[in-house]
Amino acid sequence: MNTRHRWLGFALIALASTLWGINGTIAKLLFQRAVSPLFVVETRLFVTAVVLFTLLKRFRPRWLSLPMGRLPVVLLLGAVLGGVQFTYLFTVSQTNVATAVFLQYTSPVVLVAYLAWRGREPIGLAHLAGVALCLAGGFLMVANSLRITPVGLASGIASAFFVAAYTVAAQQAGRYLHPWACLAYGSAIGFLLWFFIAPPYTLPWPATSEEWWFLLYVALFATLIPFGLYFLSLKYLPAATVGIVSTLEPVVAALVAWLVLQEALTPGQMLGALSVIAGALVVQLRSSGSSPESGHS
Repeated sequence: MNTRHRWLGFALIALASTLWGINGTIAKLLFQRAVSPLFVVETRLFVTAVVLFTLLKRFRPRWLSLPMGRLPVVLLLGAVLGGVQFTYLFTVSQTNVATAVFLQYTSPVVLVAYLAWRGREPIGLAHLAGVALCLAGGFLMVANSLRITPVGLASGIASAFFVAAYTVAAQQAGRYLHPWACLAYGSAIGFLLWFFIAPPYTLPWPATSEEWWFLLYVALFATLIPFGLYFLSLKYLPAATVGIVSTLEPVVAALVAWLVLQEALTPGQMLGALSVIAGALVVQLRSSGSSPESGHS
């Protein structure tokens, strides 16, 4: 795989992280208005599945072909996709956006450890340096805003494990399904699982049209598009690189708060942002300079 493709993968995951970075504040607004995190999860999964199946059935029906022997991996993908979204949003509701983002983005530690243990990808000093820089930077970004509760800590750590699991599951499913089909099936399965666990009609619904617009935004611009971009990036980059680069999200979240909410960035936050960016670039430059066979194709 050439350098151009690797930088395309980097751009895809950076854009996905940007969209996710904008999402946290909107999700918190919904929770402050008593909309259930589970209702948000089920709505975003449902909308994503309906939109993708409709579009793919109309324009790319061949992509929806699913060999029955591959069904277990797709079922796993759906389960962990639903788990990622619920644990993150539940952590937001129990703590705050900064805490939820930081806890979720400890996932590269889990991901890199798993890949090294399984021998799935070569893990070198660049990956370890990237993880260290991103973790340190992420902590500096949110240190003044952390609000830990026992339940929030548990769900945040669970969120990190779910992110690592769906990165691996998406990479596996992407070997025989197009990334948009992976997301379509994953969203549908995730929705069905949560539908039976907590039917939407038993949960608090949005009470105003504004809240419904917020929900639609979350479904399209914080779920369908960024998760699709995330899955696409796995065609061009190794899973470890994708996981580490995705930690750009807290940087984006802080910049959005600075630009939109006029929240001042402290020197520590600026140093943290530079550290996260440096960590992402370290693994990306290492990936771009490695042999083509070392990546996932």
